[in-house]
Amino acid sequence: MQRWSLYYGKFSCLVSRNILLLSQHNQPPRSEIEAVLEKLATQKLLGRRIRIEDRKRSPQDLADLEMTGTQRDEIIYALEVSDFSHCQPGDAGFGNVYVFGSDYKKIELYIKLGDVDKTQITCVSFHKAKRPLEYPYRDTDNPST
Repeated sequence: MQRWSLYYGKFSCLVSRNILLLSQHNQPPRSEIEAVLEKLATQKLLGRRIRIEDRKRSPQDLADLEMTGTQRDEIIYALEVSDFSHCQPGDAGFGNVYVFGSDYKKIELYIKLGDVDKTQITCVSFHKAKRPLEYPYRDTDNPST
């Protein structure tokens, strides 16, 4: 089965078995994003490493960024609501999938986190952003928030 996804602005296209699905990205309330980030903070406090779903691609992505796995984890743990970009319907066993952005050495990163269950967040994707992300919770007058 061939399957590919395309994300453009606020819309997602998913093609699977020659069926095109178009859906608008969800903008969850701030409280939902805060809950995801609280789960991440709990994982860190409990000493749990962040599970990386895309193990084949992740090492090369980190090498391209000249980044260690520990640096990647710290970037993920440091995410804030203002780093949130959009939410996608979950697939492959995840609830919602939350897309965040972060800067590393003046490079915008694309970070996709899957909400697995009540206690665990998994990193589904972590790489250089292919296109600029939008940040609905950033104050345009004060870019640091």
